[in-house]
Amino acid sequence: MAYREYLAQDDFSNGSDVRDAFVINPQTGQFSWYQASGGRDPKGTAVQKAMNNCGEGCYLFDLDKKIVWQGYEDKDKLQETAAELSKAKMSYYNPDAFEINPYQLRMFQTEYIPDVIDDPKGDWAFAISDNGQYAYLRSTGRSSYYDVREYAFRSCLARAPKSKCVVYAVNQELLTEK
Repeated sequence: MAYREYLAQDDFSNGSDVRDAFVINPQTGQFSWYQASGGRDPKGTAVQKAMNNCGEGCYLFDLDKKIVWQGYEDKDKLQETAAELSKAKMSYYNPDAFEINPYQLRMFQTEYIPDVIDDPKGDWAFAISDNGQYAYLRSTGRSSYYDVREYAFRSCLARAPKSKCVVYAVNQELLTEK
């Protein structure tokens, strides 16, 4: 699931020198990913930061949304997943299409809202799916209010394949199509 979320994250920095790295420890399942841009070696920076965040025993699995792990059997299937996720168009919540379920609402109220209140400097977004999944994220220094909506939407898609995902809220504002 973490790799699907990584695949779902597009680059919104508009820079041609943006590089992504996803690393994993095959023994423990520990993973990390990092996106770098600018500087002399954004590819090296992305790989090094991801490796440092992951810890000992981690290996490079993907570089720039392409699997580099030699011998990985499901490479073609995962590359198709990346293409599929990149085609999805973000939309906002419409209560006539489906209702937020009690679990999603509880996570929104008990996890998301307290995080937004505790960290008002960043922008936050909360997305839900029609099959009960949810995702929420905080913007990073490189991303904006608009980017964080896409990130949450794409994380929801990664967690809920073949489902309808929508952005439910940004910061403390509910976003609906009505």
